[in-house]
Amino acid sequence: MVAWARSMKHKPETTQILENFVPEVELQTHKSPATFRTDNGGEYVTRDLKGFFTSKGILHEFSPPYSPKSNGVAERVNRTIRVSLRTMLESASTYDKKLWAEAVLT
Repeated sequence: MVAWARSMKHKPETTQILENFVPEVELQTHKSPATFRTDNGGEYVTRDLKGFFTSKGILHEFSPPYSPKSNGVAERVNRTIRVSLRTMLESASTYDKKLWAEAVLT
C-alpha cells in the first residue's frame, strides 16, 4: 500500500497525506496536479495546506457549501460505497462498527 493511501485516523493528518500524494502523482504521471477541489472542511482550510499548495503552484478550489450536486461524480461514488457497505454489514451476523473503514476498503 502506498503511504498516502493508508487510513486516516485524525483530520490533522490530511496535510501530510496530501504532501505524500502529490509527489506520487507527479512520479506516475510526469505532471503536477493543477487544481485540488475540496469542500470547506476544517482539515482542508489550514495554513500548512495552503502553503503547500502555493509552493507547488496548485490552485485550491472549494466547492460551494451545501451543494453536493456540484460534485456529482464523487457523490455517486460515495453513495455506491455507502450502499455496498450497508449491504455487506447487514448481511454479517456480527460485526464491529470500528471496522467500517476496512469494510469500505473491501
